[in-house]
Amino acid sequence: MTTSNKERQSQKKKQNKSSRGKKRWLWLLILPVLFILGFGVYKVSSELLGFAHEIYEGNRSNKLRDADKVLKDKKPISILLTGIDNGALFYEDVEDGRTDVMMVITINPEDNSAQVTSIPRDALGPIGQTDDFDKLNHAYMDHDLNWTIDSLQRYLDIPIDYYVSVNMQGFIDVIDILGGIEVTPSLTFTQNGVDFKEGETKKLSGEEAIHYARMRKSDPEGDLGREKRQQEIVEAVIDKVASIESVPNYKEILNKLEDNIKTDFKVEDMFTLQQNYLDALQHLDKQTANNYQDLNLPFGYYLYIPESERIRLSNQIRASLGLGKTNSAIVYPAEYQTPEEYFPIVDNNGNLILDSDDLPVKPGVYKKDDLDSQLMKWEQKNGKNSSQSSSQVNETPSENEVNQQSGIQEIPQTEGPGFSNNEGNALIPPNMPYQQPSENQIINGY
Repeated sequence: MTTSNKERQSQKKKQNKSSRGKKRWLWLLILPVLFILGFGVYKVSSELLGFAHEIYEGNRSNKLRDADKVLKDKKPISILLTGIDNGALFYEDVEDGRTDVMMVITINPEDNSAQVTSIPRDALGPIGQTDDFDKLNHAYMDHDLNWTIDSLQRYLDIPIDYYVSVNMQGFIDVIDILGGIEVTPSLTFTQNGVDFKEGETKKLSGEEAIHYARMRKSDPEGDLGREKRQQEIVEAVIDKVASIESVPNYKEILNKLEDNIKTDFKVEDMFTLQQNYLDALQHLDKQTANNYQDLNLPFGYYLYIPESERIRLSNQIRASLGLGKTNSAIVYPAEYQTPEEYFPIVDNNGNLILDSDDLPVKPGVYKKDDLDSQLMKWEQKNGKNSSQSSSQVNETPSENEVNQQSGIQEIPQTEGPGFSNNEGNALIPPNMPYQQPSENQIINGY
């Protein structure tokens, strides 16, 4: 039986219509878990328009480029997705929200690619536009989302064009509305009474998905493992939505999410995203930090990402945005006991305590050439030669170099700054050991 041209054209129109419908709802439902509200170009209801206006909230962060022009010109864009810990489920004791999830998503319509990079919530970094250091998720808790954006822009040396902020209840609601999602755990653990078994596919409700994504202590990879599971949840939601032909209860979805989402995408931006960026989103590459060090200090726990790894992450994101390699360098306060990256730390002021007053430059974010210039001036002034060029921090360290970066070496009890000459007992506090600088502690090659 031969199919007529008219019948073939009719079938093709139906297929295109179905595809457009799936993309429309895919875009709408990805928002609570990813970042963007989208809707069909051919049909927009008043409910969707009202929802878009309701969730819009501009940001007052330091804009590094004209994001609207970038979007209009169909250039690669960056979007910050934050998941706000607002006391949902078993976390009612959280009085101030924290950015429990921080993902930088880049979409490149030029090569039809997209990338999501997770930033550990406890990562030590500069807060806002100041040179104060703390956990990056404290930028939101102590200030607001504008400070989070500014912190990550400086930490990663990238422009963040737009943001979408979703609280935990929003994550829970959308997964429940979808009828749950399926995941296959890579390890066995129990979190808040919910059991997960390695290799055994399990259908999760919204609450169970949050427990799955938030576990850290039982994961041998710690924060890195948690970030991988967060990305797994995102991918599972995308797969679930992509398999849905239509969403008849979309009004219920909008009502539930209206109070749980904020974004600085305007309605016209959403049309542009729908038209030019949607296809690239479906080719998502997932990135996490591969190397980090736990800093268990008397005044708190922090996660330190070595400069070589931070630079690698920065350059991956910058490459996705079509930007050149980063030229940034971060000098951390000595009080956090981070490894010596750009210069050895010695007790220069002779007070037997290693603190930031001993640093040749102030803690902060630098351009590499500016840091080199300041170090050179300090060395000339003090008649010392204690630094290497900041450009020598390695972007892609070898396995041996990674092992060398994984901890701080302490010298045995002996003579030297911070030690008594007669008894060899440390005079500096035990949480601030004197560190004997070695070549292994300064990362070579760029």
